Amino acid sequence: MTETVETRAAGAVSERGREERFLELLEAAKPGLTRFCWAMTRDEQDAADLLSDTVMQAWQNFSSLRDPRAFPKFCLTIARRAAASVWRRRSRQAASEQWTELLSDATPPDVRSDIGRLQAALAQLPRKQREAVALFELSGFSLNEIQAMQGGSLSGVKSRLRRGRAKLAEILGVEDAPSAER
Repeated sequence: MTETVETRAAGAVSERGREERFLELLEAAKPGLTRFCWAMTRDEQDAADLLSDTVMQAWQNFSSLRDPRAFPKFCLTIARRAAASVWRRRSRQAASEQWTELLSDATPPDVRSDIGRLQAALAQLPRKQREAVALFELSGFSLNEIQAMQGGSLSGVKSRLRRGRAKLAEILGVEDAPSAER
């Protein structure tokens, strides 16, 4: 029984040391992480939520961190992924709300028909192209914001947008697709 109590005490000490080390690393990384969260969300409350989620995930995965010097990058990666997840969720929700609004009973039948054709055409695009077109054209995100959400390079986003528009124009029988200028 003494060994069990001693083993538990040793485990508690090591857990306390782990918590102290985490808090020490977090304190050093927090100013940069806070600025990053603000830059990603541009809203005080959303930044606080993102920071909170990031700290929680960093703590949950802290044991996987091998080099304490990588802690700031570790946290920024978590924050970037969490922000991208929020953006994807919001963009899908916004696109869904826009379609619902466009397809209301007040929408004239000829417009509803055009929207239905557009939805069917969008469904034929590869996922990344469809996402880029929907985020830019329907949700109003900038090219830089789309790059942050989708990853890759800015030229990659422009290419997906250009190819998606060209394919939509082909499917819908439209002569010219507008260019990406936002």
